[in-house]
Amino acid sequence: MFENALHVEHRVWLPSHLIDSWRRIAVTVFLMLGHGVIFGLIYGLTHHSGDFFTALLNDKALARNAVFESSLLGLFFLVLHQRKWTAANFRVRIGWSATMESIGLLGLTYGSLLGFTLPLVLLDFSLLHSSLHPWIHSLLPHTIPLIRGKVHLSWAVIIIGTVLNAFYEELVYMGYFFNQCAAKRGPWMAVAATILLRLAVHTYQGTEHILQIGIWSVVFGFWYRWSGKVWPLILAHAMIDLISLGALKVLFGGAA
Repeated sequence: MFENALHVEHRVWLPSHLIDSWRRIAVTVFLMLGHGVIFGLIYGLTHHSGDFFTALLNDKALARNAVFESSLLGLFFLVLHQRKWTAANFRVRIGWSATMESIGLLGLTYGSLLGFTLPLVLLDFSLLHSSLHPWIHSLLPHTIPLIRGKVHLSWAVIIIGTVLNAFYEELVYMGYFFNQCAAKRGPWMAVAATILLRLAVHTYQGTEHILQIGIWSVVFGFWYRWSGKVWPLILAHAMIDLISLGALKVLFGGAA
């Protein structure tokens, strides 16, 4: 265990010729994720919490998002290829071992979410007449009444959209941004930076999902710092989204 921790501390996250300036890193991340941050802040400030679900849970919106992300991802690969990046530099490392690790990561993520959410539910119930109740209640998801009967997604769009989004986000968050930060300031700084970036991009989901996104971000950040493999993150991310959207379709969807 000590040897593995020592190996992590001395891991070469990127070859020296691929380490960008902070300015270039900021520009690259803004071009890939800036729209999400800006949209999230505007949407979060101007819409009621939960409106996000009804706005995106249909084939047209999810397909449009998939086309947009695939276009940006293609541009992302083209630019980095010109900077001499190779597939190995993203640390995807597709294989049976990494694939099985994604199952463990999936379980760890859901276990962590349950471990933090269940006490909040109990607090929400026990502090029903307390002045703290509104604050506790704001941290719990309560959007199901808003989406009942409004999920119009086909399985094909769900699968394509979730898989593409998982590749898109994890390659940018971890394959590029984490590796750059870790190479420049160490893996702990990279963990903190990627957690903040994920939270910034997901502000449109409102305060009731900040806790869940935060826990997800922490688990993924620590896992990648330990493993140095992006493939388990991509698979676990895709499975989490697939399970979530699939459950919404089955339980609350209309015909699609």
